[in-house]
Formats: sequence, C-alpha cells, structure tokens
Amino acid sequence: MRPTNASSTIADAPSLASRFFMHLLAFIGAGVSGHLAWLSMTGKQPFGCSTGSGFDCNDVLNSLWSHWAGLPVGFVAMVFYAALFVALLFIGPNEPLKRQGRTWRGLILLAAAAMSAAIWFIGLQVRIGSFCPYCMIAHGCSLMLAVLI
Repeated sequence: MRPTNASSTIADAPSLASRFFMHLLAFIGAGVSGHLAWLSMTGKQPFGCSTGSGFDCNDVLNSLWSHWAGLPVGFVAMVFYAALFVALLFIGPNEPLKRQGRTWRGLILLAAAAMSAAIWFIGLQVRIGSFCPYCMIAHGCSLMLAVLI
C-alpha cells in the first residue's frame, strides 16, 4: 500500500527486472524505428525483404501512410520510444511519489498512443497486403509496452 505523504519515496514500483525489460523494449523499438526512418529517407531496401513476396518492406515504407507531417513515421515512432525510455527512468522506488504519479500518467498516455498507432499500422499492412518484419518488431514492442505499463 502506498503512503499518502506525497514527499515519501516508498512506492509499489515495478521490479528492477520489469523496468529493465520495459527499457529494453523501448530501446529496441527506438532502434528499429530509427533504422526504418533512415531506410525511408535513403530509399534503401531493408535486409530480408523481397519484392513480390508478402514481406515487401518497400511497399509499406513507400505507402501513402508512411509519412506524417512530412516525416517518416519511423522517425515519429523513434521519438515516442525515446520518450518512453526516458520516462521509465522516473518510476523507480527511489523516486518521489509525486514524480512517479506524473510519470505514470505520461507513460500511460504514451503507451496508449503507441498501442493505437501499432494497431492502426498493422491494419494498414493487412490492407496493403504486404508486411514489413521490421515494422512488426516495432509494433510488437509497442503492444508489449502497453500491456506492461
């Protein structure tokens, strides 16, 4: 049970292993998303994706929905994952409860946005008829983070 004193540092924070796993997911998501943004900006073909197969990353990376506000969605996703990674630093048991509360509210909003985007972009890949394995790794990280948060 959490104490009612907002300046206390004792809280039911996630375990070290849970926080490490969430950080790992955010790190992987940021790395994969950054790589996809770079591929989208350079026009390079991702390794393991072939034209004409059901796993054609170029179909996904060059689709109508691959950019938002002129930026590759991979770049936007990378920023989201980086924000999640940083926010996760402030949920440890040594953080003041007031900061933890604000951080959890932010994490919940970020996780909900990431989960919604993952569901949306998975649906778009179904509609396009091509799947990007790298995109699916990033989406998997979003969905797992949303469940854990």
